[in-house]
Amino acid sequence: MAQTASSVLVLDDDPADLAAMAALEVGAGVVLHTCRDPQSAERLLSHIQVDVALVAHDLGTASSGLHWLAGQRRRDPDCFRIITSANADLAFAVSAINHGGVDGFLPKPWPPALALQLIHQGCEAALIRRHNRSLVSELGERNSQLLELTTKLEDLVEQRTHHLREAMDQLRAAHEELQTQQGQLVELETRGAIAQVVRGLAHELNNPLAVILGYTQRLQRTFAKDDPEAQRRLGVILDEVGRCVGLVDQLGNLSLPLSEELRPCQPSDLLAQAEARMRASGRKVPFCAIDGPLPRVLAAERALVRVFEQVLDNAVLNGAQRVELSALQHGSRVRLTLVNDGETPSDEQVRNALRPFYTTHAQRGNRGLGLPMAQAQLRDQGGTLELRARGAGAAGAATLIDLPAAEAHVAAPPAAAGTVLVVDDQPLVADLLADALAELGYATEIVGTVAAARAALGRQPFALALIDRHLPDGDGLALARELLGKPGFAGKVAVVSGDAGDADGLPVLTKPFHLDAIARLVLSLSDPSGSRVANLSGS
Repeated sequence: MAQTASSVLVLDDDPADLAAMAALEVGAGVVLHTCRDPQSAERLLSHIQVDVALVAHDLGTASSGLHWLAGQRRRDPDCFRIITSANADLAFAVSAINHGGVDGFLPKPWPPALALQLIHQGCEAALIRRHNRSLVSELGERNSQLLELTTKLEDLVEQRTHHLREAMDQLRAAHEELQTQQGQLVELETRGAIAQVVRGLAHELNNPLAVILGYTQRLQRTFAKDDPEAQRRLGVILDEVGRCVGLVDQLGNLSLPLSEELRPCQPSDLLAQAEARMRASGRKVPFCAIDGPLPRVLAAERALVRVFEQVLDNAVLNGAQRVELSALQHGSRVRLTLVNDGETPSDEQVRNALRPFYTTHAQRGNRGLGLPMAQAQLRDQGGTLELRARGAGAAGAATLIDLPAAEAHVAAPPAAAGTVLVVDDQPLVADLLADALAELGYATEIVGTVAAARAALGRQPFALALIDRHLPDGDGLALARELLGKPGFAGKVAVVSGDAGDADGLPVLTKPFHLDAIARLVLSLSDPSGSRVANLSGS
């Protein structure tokens, strides 16, 4: 609260009093201005701001000093006001101070020491008042800014809530349509017939599922991270989305999105859980052995348990009495091998093992969905499945499961990684992809048609491209192949689809997707060699 100098106005019609006041040694930090009449004082106040006004009560005019100080209070409420008089008694002084017109009283004749004390006290008081007023003004401005930010936040929450409600309405409508179609689909026995219906439904159903799943996770991570009740309610939404995803799985078994996050887990523990589940349901369980210590893998625990169940069921179906699990790690990947002593599969059985509805045991009621379902479970975990003959002259089969090693967690691309072209005619899905890509350090340009995509490509370069399979003015897959032929796009294009088998060998983001799946896909496109993932285990 430092100030160069304080200004003091002395208004008195007595020349002797003015001279005596001017002779006071007020110090270098105070400047005295003397006036003999109110008119002179008014002219002075039009040019400067005074901190202390010391005014005689009897000014020799129709207006009193107390009246003049009341006007000064209206003009400058922070000014320290002192009334001086030779005739006023104590009651006058107390009344003037209590009514707020003045801050101090100086009786005439005044002792110099008392006058100096009141002047310095007034200068300090005025300085404090002005500083406090400035703080109040600044606080009001800050409060206005805070109110504006609060309003913007409320608008954002309302907008996100509107999107979520809109997606829920789409989900309800799609769910009703799904229930109608389910009765018809149970009679279809060929993969082509089921795939035709499922793909049509997936295009309409998986868009709202992806939006609900993604935005619910974002709400959990941001607005509801410190609110247990909100977390619980959002968890209910995630559970219900998982149920709808399960219905799609029952229809097609072509693409099973995960309903759980990937985490480090021990395969031997999950194999034991699979055995326990099979026994609890009354199914036959082969003797299971573990060959050596197993490295941990990055997987969805419940899904991997179901994969092991399918593999064990398949082994029992082919007469196996014993299954042995072993593992071998190669950099950022782990290969799990489950060897059984059942029937040795023929070349034809090996080629068709993962094809839905292929079975050599139809007479036992088997529908040929076990290993295809296991493959679908692994696909969303970044894994693969393969069936082989045991080899080396031994009877039996070997099931090979490839998964990421637990140490090779996905790393987000660095900040300012470039711009991604997102081609999707569903605004909510496109916005979700843009939000997730922003967290990974990418800017995005969103277009909804093939024509708009080609126009965008002519305006600027892009680091990657994510293209929806079905676009209103053309085929997204054809656009993806067109981009692959352009300089700089080799290996940088992926298809977004509700059917992983509909991408014709291109990298695919299967809807509905978890946010982690976007990170894995982007990393695989930006670093095809996998060196960045492999290096994580040594960092």
